[in-house]
Amino acid sequence: MYGEQVLARFRDTPYAGDLDNPDAVGQAGVPGQGNYIVLQLNLENGVITDARFQTYGCPAAIASGSWVAEWALGKVWEEAIQLTPFEVDSALGGLPPGKAHCADLAVNALKNALA
Repeated sequence: MYGEQVLARFRDTPYAGDLDNPDAVGQAGVPGQGNYIVLQLNLENGVITDARFQTYGCPAAIASGSWVAEWALGKVWEEAIQLTPFEVDSALGGLPPGKAHCADLAVNALKNALA
């Protein structure tokens, strides 16, 4: 069962979609083989100024992508690269059993974009 915070993020996803000209793009997962997330970032002077995500997945994947995109705003590389799946899971009030990989995907997409 999805918790209230996951469902709220699933229903309201202001950071879903594309950026016009992203400075960095990261992906995690394999399209067509389960959940995957694409995260696009804009940076200015080393600071993440905008972020958008796209995902093919369940409510937990959507909520994780949304949370990571919003969390990344205003972060510098050194801070953003430290994000862990546990922090995403905790911020969302706990993902249901079998859905922890969704937090992993969102974090890995961010780290891939920052690489």
